[in-house]
Amino acid sequence: MNDQAARVSRRAAARYLGAGGAVVTAFALRILLTPLTGTGAPFVLFFAAVLITSLYLGTGPGLAALVTSLPIAAYMFVVRAGHPFDQAAFQALLYAIDGLIIVYITHLTTQRRRALDQANAGLQRLTAEAEQASAHTHQLIELAPDAFFQANLDARLTDVNR
Repeated sequence: MNDQAARVSRRAAARYLGAGGAVVTAFALRILLTPLTGTGAPFVLFFAAVLITSLYLGTGPGLAALVTSLPIAAYMFVVRAGHPFDQAAFQALLYAIDGLIIVYITHLTTQRRRALDQANAGLQRLTAEAEQASAHTHQLIELAPDAFFQANLDARLTDVNR
């Protein structure tokens, strides 16, 4: 039990480290691209980091990426660019709303995908059980001492024993 808890803990830590790595990567790209893009749209790459993190690492790491990138982007690319603090706060608020929407949508998508995976597994199990039941029925018909004829609704024979 202790080993399993340690594995779960390591996986969770790796997911959150991945979220931090996505934010650091977005920050580095933003700094590198600032000479080409200027100071407009300071949150675009961070938005992509939140989206990718939410899709591949989960809701918690997606929220962590959003919360981590919010003050970094607001300060480094809005306040330091010479914009007033109230503009930085408003842009950060818009980014936070968009980020929460993306995290929520990816959370719903993940839940639905898991439900579909469970339904598919159940369908495969039921299909296998139906095939086994059909094979068992065919075997019983074949071994019956009396003549047996099975027909469909169109009066076509579907199964006959020897």
